[in-house]
Amino acid sequence: MIEGLYDWTKALDEKLFCGVIYFDFANLSIVSHKKLIIKLKAFEFQVKISQSISEVQRVISCVPQGGVLTPVLFNVFTAELPDMLREAGVTPKVYADDIKIYKAISVEAGSQELQREVDLTVSWPKNCQLPIKPHKTVYMQLRSCISPTRTYTADVVLLSAVKSVRDLGFYYNDKLDFTEHIKTKIRVVNLRTFQIFKWLSLANKGASLCAYKSYVRTLVESSNTVFNSKKRKHV
Repeated sequence: MIEGLYDWTKALDEKLFCGVIYFDFANLSIVSHKKLIIKLKAFEFQVKISQSISEVQRVISCVPQGGVLTPVLFNVFTAELPDMLREAGVTPKVYADDIKIYKAISVEAGSQELQREVDLTVSWPKNCQLPIKPHKTVYMQLRSCISPTRTYTADVVLLSAVKSVRDLGFYYNDKLDFTEHIKTKIRVVNLRTFQIFKWLSLANKGASLCAYKSYVRTLVESSNTVFNSKKRKHV
């Protein structure tokens, strides 16, 4: 997230237009293991309850949901895509099944500057039996000055233009303003603080302090290097 924010801020400082496309993959349960096995050679699983372990079973499809290896398996399956996009001249950012691409171009440039990369991002997963959901794929225009509105398509479907997104848990808009994210975090912090005072009001100070450090302070300090605001009202 920090790398993307740095690139976007730099582009806006240079008076460039930056288009960001946020892709939504289809259900990971349709991932073909025939293609995944080419890279992993074999995939099996066992279930362990206490000290009992089940027999080894084979699975013909689906990335296991909720497992520690799920993001790794998905990254293995899609490892070729980021390299292909970089060679095409666009910057991809991938975290598990969250993929976004962006490119800084001149304000006068047309939509075709990024449309080619969108087509590539759509066609590759389709060939790997993991299609993109065009209706849930959106794009956002980052700009520091007035520029013409651009349109992009995925599988002939016109992508929705948005003014704000939730990206990896962060809320921000096309001006790179994190006000909504900060407000959301403040609401959660206030709720947790209220709950601590309500349920631990009769407990010793040590328990209250421990609860605050565990459930409130960690939330306040988490990832603040990304959304740290210069506005006094957010301090």
